[in-house]
Amino acid sequence: MFTEANMETAMALWEEFTEHRDDPLWKEDVEQCGTSAFRHTIIALVPECERIWEALREAGKEDAFIPFDWEWCPYFLRNVVQWDGGPVVPADALDKLLAEAEQAKRSTPDYGNGRAA
Repeated sequence: MFTEANMETAMALWEEFTEHRDDPLWKEDVEQCGTSAFRHTIIALVPECERIWEALREAGKEDAFIPFDWEWCPYFLRNVVQWDGGPVVPADALDKLLAEAEQAKRSTPDYGNGRAA
C-alpha cells in the first residue's frame, strides 16, 4: 500500500516524464511498453527514489536537490536511473551522489563567514 508521500513522489516523477515525454532517455522504453505500462515503471522507481533521498537527508547532503519535487525527482530520473536496457538504479548510486556532494562542497569557496558563496 502506498502512503500519501509515496503518491507525491510518483506524481513528481510522472510530471517530469510527461513534461519531457520525447526525451531520448526513456523514449524507446515508452514506445516498447506504452504509456500505461510506463506508469508502472514510474511506480516501481518510487521506493529507490525515496530511499536515496532519505539517505542524502540523513547525511546532510540534500541541499543541492531541494526542493524534492522540482529538483530531486527530475535529477533522479535523469541522472540516477540508468535507462539503457530498462530502468535500473545502480547499487552504488548513493555512494556516487554522496561523493559528488562532497566534491561540490570542496569546490565552493568559503569567504570566511562560514557560508559558501
